[in-house]
Amino acid sequence: MSIPSQDISSTRPRLPLLDADNYDNFVYSHDTVVLFFRNDPQHFPESQDVQVILPELLKVFGSQLQGAVIDRSIERELQARFHFSAWPALVFLRRGEYLGVITGIK
Repeated sequence: MSIPSQDISSTRPRLPLLDADNYDNFVYSHDTVVLFFRNDPQHFPESQDVQVILPELLKVFGSQLQGAVIDRSIERELQARFHFSAWPALVFLRRGEYLGVITGIK
């Protein structure tokens, strides 16, 4: 069961939203990052579940892992770069280099 996104925003910390202007700066200024590709939560309701889980994951790793949400304006371009086909997706990078991806809720 998914929590409606309007309920999440009031209880969860907000992650940076990355677009074409700030993507490179974010991924290259942090050692290890996880990027949240959510697409349209109305079509992919699991995105709302990941939106709840991701902040908890980031808490466990503390300063070792930084998270951000990918803006829809650059999602498709980055999806092609990271070669995933299912939504939602968490892409992991170290120093800007691809480590791997987790899609859906496992």
